[in-house]
Amino acid sequence: MVNKNLEAQRQIIKHYWLNVTHSPKEIQELTNIPLCTIERNIKKLKENGSVEHRGGNGQPTKVTQNMSRAIGQNLRRNNAISTRQLTTKIENTYDVPISHVSIWKHMKKKGYRSSVPLGTPMLTALEIKSVDGIKMVIDLSDDYQNLVKRL
Repeated sequence: MVNKNLEAQRQIIKHYWLNVTHSPKEIQELTNIPLCTIERNIKKLKENGSVEHRGGNGQPTKVTQNMSRAIGQNLRRNNAISTRQLTTKIENTYDVPISHVSIWKHMKKKGYRSSVPLGTPMLTALEIKSVDGIKMVIDLSDDYQNLVKRL
């Protein structure tokens, strides 16, 4: 991700260098951009003809294109799968040690959203107030267990 402020500085330096002045000191006085930033960007202009950010910096990702495809397929099959379960599937398939955090970061970068189902509370007792003000408690746990046995 490129910082918007730095991108604006690069464009200002490029404009002044190509159209106004070829002196880093004068550009610094006109723009209040640090002199070392101006000199670094002028060096880029001379070498490459551009002040664009080079990119490709940082540590390469551990998730390959095939792994990314497998992650997407697993998520389409079961969108409630955890990152730890995905990790074990990917490790078993590709024989590459990878952490669940790497899987999570990759999913976040690709725009996947968590869809873990929310827990539903089970009814064990139902309390009813009648019109007379008498409380009645109906125990649902036995009926629920019988219902589960029938299914």
